[in-house]
Amino acid sequence: MKTPLLLAAISLLALTSGAAMADDNDGKTAGSGVTNGRVLGVLLYRAAGARQSTGSKATSVSCSNFTGASQQVQIILRNYDFTTTNAYNITQTIPKNSNRTYSTQNTSWLSEDDSGDGLNTLNQGTLMIRGTSKDIHCSAWISDLTATTPAGATPLNLVRFNAATGSNE
Repeated sequence: MKTPLLLAAISLLALTSGAAMADDNDGKTAGSGVTNGRVLGVLLYRAAGARQSTGSKATSVSCSNFTGASQQVQIILRNYDFTTTNAYNITQTIPKNSNRTYSTQNTSWLSEDDSGDGLNTLNQGTLMIRGTSKDIHCSAWISDLTATTPAGATPLNLVRFNAATGSNE
């Protein structure tokens, strides 16, 4: 009789430790703009290739909230070695049926709602976008700061993790 209980306890332990690893925060506090010292609940997107070079390149993200209520979005950028030191980590509220744009520094052709001016160089970085709803849709790109039009932008390939309600993403 003890064997089934022991197996159930081991299974539960394996499931919870796997969930902690999937949290992508490894139990550490992520930095500024984080809700209760943790990342927001729903992983929406990931991408590789984020860049930040003062006066030259910036990573930009634009997110739309297609729900009937305000939602939060969290954008986390890490350097190639996954350090968060001087990386971009911001949580902002997007009003219902609205769009917000974020960049690691101000660009010439966007009107950012928030920027991380003053960040150090970020090379071969990773981007993670989390939110309070699956019904948030985002795009991301590398902006050329010298360009005055979107022609100087290079799209980042976002990988979606939690499909929006009623979609087949």
